[in-house]
Amino acid sequence: MWLTLLPFWLVPVYIVMSVFTFIVYGIDKYKAKKDKVRVPESTLHIYDVLGGWLGAVFAQAFFRHKTLKQPFRKWFLLTISINILCVVVLALLPVLTNLNR
Repeated sequence: MWLTLLPFWLVPVYIVMSVFTFIVYGIDKYKAKKDKVRVPESTLHIYDVLGGWLGAVFAQAFFRHKTLKQPFRKWFLLTISINILCVVVLALLPVLTNLNR
């Protein structure tokens, strides 16, 4: 039922961001193998927190990339938590604002 509280645009945003983030992780893995300038971890985390974390999960498994580096994993889990918290607040905002009426 709480899914009906989410804005209609949220699912397409998650899909686009997840596909985009998956591609960026693939590019970073390619650059790592070729010893080229990499995508900054902070950039990856920004994409994760903006909704691309699901694509990042699949990319990490598919490319076997960023799966063992502990500081990265800690921040990655934090970005997922922040994103989910924001979605929950977004879903509950209409309910919470109507409680006062």
